[in-house]
Amino acid sequence: MSSVKEWFRIAPETPPSTAAGIAPRNVSRVTQGVIILACLGFMALWVYVLTPLAGEWLVAAKDACQAITRLRILLLPMLLVPYALLVFVALDGLRSLQHGRWPWPGMWLWKDTPIRSKTYALWRGRLMLAIGLPVLLALTAYMSWAVLFGELLKPEVHAECAALQNQSPIPTPKSPIL
Repeated sequence: MSSVKEWFRIAPETPPSTAAGIAPRNVSRVTQGVIILACLGFMALWVYVLTPLAGEWLVAAKDACQAITRLRILLLPMLLVPYALLVFVALDGLRSLQHGRWPWPGMWLWKDTPIRSKTYALWRGRLMLAIGLPVLLALTAYMSWAVLFGELLKPEVHAECAALQNQSPIPTPKSPIL
């Protein structure tokens, strides 16, 4: 049975060096616990506080146009997730290729993550850049377009709102593009 000090071991400030250079830093169990508790707290806040408030705010809209605008305001923060993933995939792919190993030096890790070989790192980096980056770019572009232009709504809703009629990138008979 391990002692309390071993269980809550904090990673040293200067990680031990390895043959390939500076070893990655391990995240301690305390840090892991804090991250997990913060995520659970945010999820509880989202479900029990923010979702009911957002629903009330949407229902309190005077008309469909104002409700659509409020829905877009609520959906805009959700775009941060694909943008953050896009940046992570690009950086992880580039750094895997640059350092020739994964995890690359200085990366934060969960405990006991094995350091992979150069072949694995090169394949990972190439796949991240060749497949992950274009897929996330397409997903992010589509989500941004759907939130900003509201094309997922029915045309009847757009017809009711004069403010929404000229926002579509697709030319319509009433748009000034034609």
